[in-house]
Amino acid sequence: MSLVLGLLVHLLVAAGWYVAVRYVAARLLQQQVREPVTAVRLRHLRRLGYTVALVVNLFLASVAGTALGLQAFFADLPQVLAPVVVGAGVFVFAVLPSITATALAVAPYRGQVRHWVISAGFVLWWVVVRAIAVTVVIATIVTFVRVVPSGWPRIAGALAVVLLSVALSPLSLSVGLRTREPTTAERARISHVLPDGVRLRVVDPRTRVGCAFAAGVVPGFRYVFLTETVFELLSDDELAAVVAHEVSHHRRNHVAMRFGLVALLVVPMLVAVEFGLTDIVRLVGFGIVPYAVLWFWTLRRTEFVADRDAARAVSHDAMVRALEVLLDRKLIFEPTGTTTRLLDVHPAVSDRIDKLETPADT
Repeated sequence: MSLVLGLLVHLLVAAGWYVAVRYVAARLLQQQVREPVTAVRLRHLRRLGYTVALVVNLFLASVAGTALGLQAFFADLPQVLAPVVVGAGVFVFAVLPSITATALAVAPYRGQVRHWVISAGFVLWWVVVRAIAVTVVIATIVTFVRVVPSGWPRIAGALAVVLLSVALSPLSLSVGLRTREPTTAERARISHVLPDGVRLRVVDPRTRVGCAFAAGVVPGFRYVFLTETVFELLSDDELAAVVAHEVSHHRRNHVAMRFGLVALLVVPMLVAVEFGLTDIVRLVGFGIVPYAVLWFWTLRRTEFVADRDAARAVSHDAMVRALEVLLDRKLIFEPTGTTTRLLDVHPAVSDRIDKLETPADT
Protein backbone atom coordinates (compact mmCIF):
# COMPACT_ATOMS: atom_id res chain seq x y z
CA MET A 1 0.00 0.00 0.00
CA SER A 2 1.36 3.46 -0.88
CA LEU A 3 2.17 6.09 1.70
CA VAL A 4 -0.72 8.28 0.52
CA LEU A 5 -3.24 5.45 0.90
CA GLY A 6 -1.80 4.58 4.31
CA LEU A 7 -2.22 8.14 5.53
CA LEU A 8 -5.77 8.17 4.11
CA VAL A 9 -6.56 5.07 6.20
CA HIS A 10 -5.44 6.89 9.36
CA LEU A 11 -7.58 9.90 8.49
CA LEU A 12 -10.62 7.67 7.95
CA VAL A 13 -9.98 5.98 11.29
CA ALA A 14 -9.74 9.39 12.94
CA ALA A 15 -13.07 10.43 11.43
CA GLY A 16 -14.76 7.24 12.59
CA TRP A 17 -13.20 7.54 16.02
CA TYR A 18 -14.51 11.12 16.29
CA VAL A 19 -18.06 9.93 15.62
CA ALA A 20 -17.79 7.04 18.12
CA VAL A 21 -16.29 9.11 20.95
CA ARG A 22 -18.75 11.96 20.40
CA TYR A 23 -21.66 9.49 20.58
CA VAL A 24 -20.42 8.08 23.90
CA ALA A 25 -19.80 11.58 25.30
CA ALA A 26 -23.34 12.62 24.38
CA ARG A 27 -24.78 9.54 26.09
CA LEU A 28 -22.79 10.31 29.26
CA LEU A 29 -24.16 13.84 29.32
CA GLN A 30 -27.74 12.56 29.00
CA GLN A 31 -27.45 10.35 32.08
CA GLN A 32 -29.12 11.72 35.18
CA VAL A 33 -26.08 11.90 37.46
CA ARG A 34 -24.33 14.67 39.33
CA GLU A 35 -22.25 17.00 37.15
CA PRO A 36 -18.95 16.24 38.92
CA VAL A 37 -19.44 12.53 38.21
CA THR A 38 -20.19 13.26 34.54
CA ALA A 39 -17.10 15.46 34.30
CA VAL A 40 -14.91 12.68 35.71
CA ARG A 41 -16.42 10.15 33.30
CA LEU A 42 -15.79 12.47 30.36
CA ARG A 43 -12.19 12.88 31.47
CA HIS A 44 -11.82 9.10 31.65
CA LEU A 45 -13.40 8.79 28.20
CA ARG A 46 -10.87 11.25 26.78
CA ARG A 47 -7.93 9.36 28.29
CA LEU A 48 -9.28 6.04 27.07
CA GLY A 49 -9.81 7.54 23.65
CA TYR A 50 -6.18 8.68 23.51
CA THR A 51 -4.94 5.23 24.54
CA VAL A 52 -7.05 3.35 22.00
CA ALA A 53 -6.12 5.84 19.28
CA LEU A 54 -2.43 5.30 20.00
CA VAL A 55 -2.61 1.49 19.99
CA VAL A 56 -4.87 1.17 16.93
CA ASN A 57 -2.91 3.59 14.78
CA LEU A 58 0.47 2.15 15.70
CA PHE A 59 -0.88 -1.25 14.61
CA LEU A 60 -2.26 0.24 11.40
CA ALA A 61 1.05 1.98 10.72
CA SER A 62 2.65 -1.42 10.30
CA VAL A 63 -0.28 -3.14 8.56
CA ALA A 64 -1.22 -0.31 6.20
CA GLY A 65 2.40 0.37 5.28
CA THR A 66 2.61 3.88 6.72
CA ALA A 67 5.86 3.17 8.54
CA LEU A 68 7.44 1.49 5.51
CA GLY A 69 6.26 4.32 3.29
CA LEU A 70 7.86 6.91 5.56
CA GLN A 71 11.06 4.87 5.64
CA ALA A 72 11.19 4.92 1.87
CA PHE A 73 10.35 8.63 1.75
CA PHE A 74 13.20 9.49 4.15
CA ALA A 75 15.62 6.90 2.78
CA ASP A 76 18.19 9.56 1.89
CA LEU A 77 18.58 10.75 5.49
CA PRO A 78 21.68 9.74 7.47
CA GLN A 79 21.33 6.38 9.20
CA VAL A 80 21.44 8.07 12.60
CA LEU A 81 18.50 10.37 11.86
CA ALA A 82 16.25 8.21 9.67
CA PRO A 83 14.63 6.10 12.47
CA VAL A 84 14.02 9.22 14.56
CA VAL A 85 12.35 11.10 11.73
CA VAL A 86 10.27 8.07 10.73
CA GLY A 87 9.11 7.55 14.32
CA ALA A 88 8.15 11.21 14.62
CA GLY A 89 6.35 11.00 11.28
CA VAL A 90 4.35 7.97 12.36
CA PHE A 91 3.17 9.82 15.45
CA VAL A 92 2.35 13.12 13.71
CA PHE A 93 0.70 11.70 10.58
CA ALA A 94 -0.77 8.42 11.88
CA VAL A 95 -1.52 8.80 15.59
CA LEU A 96 -2.08 12.53 16.06
CA PRO A 97 -5.22 12.78 13.85
CA SER A 98 -7.12 10.28 16.06
CA ILE A 99 -5.87 11.91 19.26
CA THR A 100 -7.04 15.27 17.95
CA ALA A 101 -10.38 13.73 16.97
CA THR A 102 -10.81 12.43 20.53
CA ALA A 103 -10.15 15.85 22.02
CA LEU A 104 -12.53 17.56 19.59
CA ALA A 105 -15.27 14.99 20.26
CA VAL A 106 -15.17 15.32 24.04
CA ALA A 107 -14.45 19.04 24.41
CA PRO A 108 -18.00 20.43 23.78
CA TYR A 109 -19.51 18.14 26.40
CA ARG A 110 -16.79 18.83 28.94
CA GLY A 111 -17.40 22.50 28.24
CA GLN A 112 -21.09 22.12 29.05
CA VAL A 113 -20.44 20.29 32.30
CA ARG A 114 -17.66 22.59 33.46
CA HIS A 115 -19.29 25.77 32.08
CA TRP A 116 -16.47 26.55 29.66
CA VAL A 117 -16.66 28.45 26.39
CA ILE A 118 -14.15 26.58 24.27
CA SER A 119 -13.81 26.60 20.50
CA ALA A 120 -12.72 23.83 18.17
CA GLY A 121 -9.85 26.07 17.07
CA PHE A 122 -8.53 26.31 20.60
CA VAL A 123 -8.74 22.54 21.06
CA LEU A 124 -6.85 22.01 17.81
CA TRP A 125 -4.15 24.46 18.84
CA TRP A 126 -3.85 22.94 22.30
CA VAL A 127 -3.56 19.31 21.17
CA VAL A 128 -1.41 19.82 18.07
CA VAL A 129 1.08 22.21 19.67
CA ARG A 130 1.58 19.98 22.71
CA ALA A 131 1.86 16.81 20.62
CA ILE A 132 4.37 18.28 18.20
CA ALA A 133 6.40 19.75 21.08
CA VAL A 134 6.56 16.34 22.77
CA THR A 135 7.51 14.73 19.46
CA VAL A 136 10.36 17.20 18.95
CA VAL A 137 11.64 16.65 22.48
CA ILE A 138 11.55 12.86 22.13
CA ALA A 139 13.19 13.04 18.70
CA THR A 140 15.93 15.26 20.11
CA ILE A 141 16.59 12.87 22.99
CA VAL A 142 16.62 9.82 20.73
CA THR A 143 18.97 11.55 18.29
CA PHE A 144 21.24 12.46 21.16
CA VAL A 145 21.27 8.88 22.39
CA ARG A 146 22.13 7.58 18.94
CA VAL A 147 24.92 10.10 18.35
CA VAL A 148 26.67 10.09 21.74
CA PRO A 149 29.10 7.19 22.34
CA SER A 150 27.62 4.25 24.21
CA GLY A 151 28.29 3.48 27.86
CA TRP A 152 28.65 6.00 30.65
CA PRO A 153 29.02 9.03 28.32
CA ARG A 154 25.58 8.31 26.88
CA ILE A 155 24.05 7.80 30.34
CA ALA A 156 25.62 10.99 31.68
CA GLY A 157 24.54 12.95 28.63
CA ALA A 158 20.96 11.66 28.78
CA LEU A 159 20.71 12.58 32.47
CA ALA A 160 22.11 16.04 31.71
CA VAL A 161 19.47 16.60 29.04
CA VAL A 162 16.71 15.47 31.41
CA LEU A 163 17.98 17.66 34.25
CA LEU A 164 18.14 20.66 31.93
CA SER A 165 14.58 19.97 30.76
CA VAL A 166 13.35 19.77 34.37
CA ALA A 167 15.14 22.99 35.28
CA LEU A 168 13.61 24.81 32.32
CA SER A 169 10.13 23.30 32.73
CA PRO A 170 8.61 26.48 34.26
CA LEU A 171 9.63 28.40 31.15
CA SER A 172 8.17 25.81 28.78
CA LEU A 173 4.96 25.67 30.83
CA SER A 174 4.69 29.46 30.81
CA VAL A 175 4.78 29.45 27.02
CA GLY A 176 2.86 26.25 26.35
CA LEU A 177 -0.06 27.05 28.67
CA ARG A 178 -0.59 30.57 27.31
CA THR A 179 0.17 32.15 30.66
CA ARG A 180 0.50 35.81 31.51
CA GLU A 181 1.78 38.01 34.30
CA PRO A 182 -0.79 38.69 37.04
CA THR A 183 -2.41 42.10 37.04
CA THR A 184 -1.67 44.55 39.84
CA ALA A 185 -5.02 43.75 41.46
CA GLU A 186 -4.43 39.99 41.21
CA ARG A 187 -0.95 40.26 42.68
CA ALA A 188 -2.20 42.41 45.56
CA ARG A 189 -4.62 39.67 46.63
CA ILE A 190 -1.87 37.09 47.21
CA SER A 191 1.35 39.07 47.71
CA HIS A 192 1.41 38.36 51.47
CA VAL A 193 1.66 34.60 50.90
CA LEU A 194 3.92 34.66 47.82
CA PRO A 195 7.55 34.86 49.00
CA ASP A 196 10.46 36.35 47.10
CA GLY A 197 11.92 33.83 44.68
CA VAL A 198 8.54 32.31 43.77
CA ARG A 199 6.91 33.74 40.66
CA LEU A 200 3.21 33.72 39.77
CA ARG A 201 1.79 33.03 36.32
CA VAL A 202 -1.89 33.14 35.36
CA VAL A 203 -3.05 30.35 33.05
CA ASP A 204 -5.70 30.50 30.33
CA PRO A 205 -8.73 28.79 31.96
CA ARG A 206 -9.45 26.71 28.87
CA THR A 207 -6.25 24.71 29.20
CA ARG A 208 -6.75 21.26 30.69
CA VAL A 209 -4.37 21.54 33.61
CA GLY A 210 -4.91 21.71 37.34
CA CYS A 211 -6.44 24.92 38.64
CA ALA A 212 -3.27 25.53 40.66
CA PHE A 213 0.13 23.83 40.68
CA ALA A 214 3.78 24.40 41.54
CA ALA A 215 6.67 23.93 39.10
CA GLY A 216 10.40 24.48 39.16
CA VAL A 217 13.27 23.08 41.20
CA VAL A 218 15.95 25.76 40.77
CA PRO A 219 16.01 28.43 43.55
CA GLY A 220 14.87 31.74 42.11
CA PHE A 221 13.21 29.96 39.20
CA ARG A 222 10.23 28.46 40.97
CA TYR A 223 6.68 29.18 39.86
CA VAL A 224 3.11 28.95 41.05
CA PHE A 225 0.55 28.61 38.24
CA LEU A 226 -3.10 29.60 38.78
CA THR A 227 -5.92 29.63 36.26
CA GLU A 228 -7.89 32.83 35.78
CA THR A 229 -11.00 31.02 37.02
CA VAL A 230 -9.51 30.63 40.50
CA PHE A 231 -9.21 34.40 40.84
CA GLU A 232 -12.85 34.79 39.81
CA LEU A 233 -14.31 32.11 42.10
CA LEU A 234 -12.43 32.46 45.38
CA SER A 235 -12.50 35.13 48.04
CA ASP A 236 -9.25 36.78 49.07
CA ASP A 237 -8.51 34.44 51.98
CA GLU A 238 -9.52 31.34 49.98
CA LEU A 239 -7.26 32.42 47.12
CA ALA A 240 -4.41 33.08 49.56
CA ALA A 241 -4.86 29.59 51.01
CA VAL A 242 -4.56 28.01 47.55
CA VAL A 243 -1.38 29.96 46.81
CA ALA A 244 0.04 29.13 50.25
CA HIS A 245 -0.63 25.46 49.51
CA GLU A 246 1.45 25.64 46.31
CA VAL A 247 4.18 27.66 48.01
CA SER A 248 4.40 24.89 50.62
CA HIS A 249 5.29 22.44 47.85
CA HIS A 250 8.30 24.65 47.06
CA ARG A 251 9.34 25.26 50.66
CA ARG A 252 9.27 21.55 51.44
CA ASN A 253 10.94 20.65 48.09
CA HIS A 254 8.02 18.43 47.08
CA VAL A 255 8.56 19.24 43.38
CA ALA A 256 12.18 18.09 43.47
CA MET A 257 11.20 15.03 45.50
CA ARG A 258 8.70 13.96 42.84
CA PHE A 259 11.36 14.05 40.14
CA GLY A 260 13.80 12.30 42.45
CA LEU A 261 11.39 9.43 43.02
CA VAL A 262 11.00 9.00 39.28
CA ALA A 263 14.79 9.04 38.87
CA LEU A 264 15.12 6.18 41.37
CA LEU A 265 13.29 3.99 38.87
CA VAL A 266 14.47 5.48 35.58
CA VAL A 267 18.22 5.65 36.23
CA PRO A 268 18.67 1.92 37.07
CA MET A 269 16.58 1.06 34.00
CA LEU A 270 18.70 3.36 31.83
CA VAL A 271 21.94 1.80 33.09
CA ALA A 272 20.59 -1.72 32.72
CA VAL A 273 19.42 -1.15 29.14
CA GLU A 274 22.65 0.55 28.16
CA PHE A 275 24.84 -2.29 29.46
CA GLY A 276 22.48 -5.14 28.58
CA LEU A 277 21.74 -6.17 32.17
CA THR A 278 18.59 -8.10 31.36
CA ASP A 279 17.97 -9.33 34.91
CA ILE A 280 17.85 -5.75 36.21
CA VAL A 281 15.62 -4.69 33.31
CA ARG A 282 13.25 -7.54 34.16
CA LEU A 283 13.32 -6.68 37.86
CA VAL A 284 12.60 -3.01 37.24
CA GLY A 285 9.85 -3.94 34.81
CA PHE A 286 8.14 -6.12 37.40
CA GLY A 287 8.45 -3.32 39.94
CA ILE A 288 6.94 -0.55 37.83
CA VAL A 289 3.33 -1.07 38.93
CA PRO A 290 3.93 -1.32 42.71
CA TYR A 291 6.42 1.53 42.48
CA ALA A 292 3.86 3.67 40.63
CA VAL A 293 1.32 2.98 43.38
CA LEU A 294 3.92 4.03 45.98
CA TRP A 295 4.79 7.14 43.96
CA PHE A 296 1.19 8.29 43.76
CA TRP A 297 0.69 7.51 47.47
CA THR A 298 3.67 9.72 48.30
CA LEU A 299 2.29 12.53 46.16
CA ARG A 300 -1.03 12.35 47.96
CA ARG A 301 0.79 12.59 51.33
CA THR A 302 2.45 15.82 50.16
CA GLU A 303 -1.00 17.27 49.42
CA PHE A 304 -2.05 16.71 53.03
CA VAL A 305 1.13 18.43 54.24
CA ALA A 306 0.63 21.41 51.92
CA ASP A 307 -3.01 21.72 53.04
CA ARG A 308 -1.94 21.97 56.66
CA ASP A 309 0.77 24.51 55.85
CA ALA A 310 -1.79 26.63 54.01
CA ALA A 311 -4.21 26.37 56.93
CA ARG A 312 -1.46 27.64 59.27
CA ALA A 313 -0.42 30.42 56.91
CA VAL A 314 -3.94 31.74 56.25
CA SER A 315 -6.66 29.91 58.18
CA HIS A 316 -8.22 26.49 58.51
CA ASP A 317 -11.61 27.75 57.37
CA ALA A 318 -10.18 29.44 54.27
CA MET A 319 -8.45 26.24 53.14
CA VAL A 320 -11.60 24.15 53.68
CA ARG A 321 -13.81 26.68 51.88
CA ALA A 322 -11.38 26.85 48.96
CA LEU A 323 -11.50 23.07 48.53
CA GLU A 324 -15.29 23.06 48.73
CA VAL A 325 -15.68 25.85 46.16
CA LEU A 326 -13.23 24.25 43.73
CA LEU A 327 -15.02 20.91 44.10
CA ASP A 328 -18.44 22.48 43.66
CA ARG A 329 -17.31 24.26 40.47
CA LYS A 330 -15.66 21.08 39.17
CA LEU A 331 -12.14 22.46 39.09
CA ILE A 332 -11.10 19.52 41.26
CA PHE A 333 -12.77 16.12 41.50
CA GLU A 334 -13.38 13.34 43.94
CA PRO A 335 -11.57 10.20 42.71
CA THR A 336 -14.00 7.44 41.76
CA GLY A 337 -13.15 3.75 42.00
CA THR A 338 -10.26 1.95 43.65
CA THR A 339 -7.94 2.19 40.64
CA THR A 340 -8.49 5.92 40.27
CA ARG A 341 -7.85 6.47 43.97
CA LEU A 342 -4.62 4.47 43.83
CA LEU A 343 -3.32 6.28 40.74
CA ASP A 344 -4.47 9.81 41.50
CA VAL A 345 -2.11 12.61 42.45
CA HIS A 346 -4.65 14.26 44.73
CA PRO A 347 -6.54 12.62 47.60
CA ALA A 348 -10.31 12.84 47.80
CA VAL A 349 -11.45 16.28 48.93
CA SER A 350 -13.36 14.70 51.82
CA ASP A 351 -10.13 13.06 53.01
CA ARG A 352 -8.25 16.34 52.73
CA ILE A 353 -10.83 18.13 54.84
CA ASP A 354 -10.79 15.31 57.39
CA LYS A 355 -6.99 15.55 57.63
CA LEU A 356 -7.24 19.29 58.21
CA GLU A 357 -9.46 18.51 61.20
CA THR A 358 -6.89 16.06 62.62
CA PRO A 359 -3.87 17.54 64.45
CA ALA A 360 -0.54 16.23 63.17
CA ASP A 361 3.12 17.10 63.39
CA THR A 362 4.42 17.70 59.85
